[in-house]
Amino acid sequence: MKWVILIIMAGNFSPLEHDAIEIKGYSGNSLHFQNLEECRLHVKQNYILLSLFALEQFPGKKVDTIACFEKTEI
Repeated sequence: MKWVILIIMAGNFSPLEHDAIEIKGYSGNSLHFQNLEECRLHVKQNYILLSLFALEQFPGKKVDTIACFEKTEI
């Protein structure tokens, strides 16, 4: 299993809209982590960049949470 970053947005979404985005990579590098601590450290060090990316993907919405989640399939 690996750990991934998930950004959850706040705002009004229709039932057909996504309200979150999984961060799969950056500049050609995979962003899958071996453990929770590595993932959390990356989020802490890159919180502003992650937030700005999410705001570009979801115009007019706000970032609710940036967190690490365990994923069984990658």
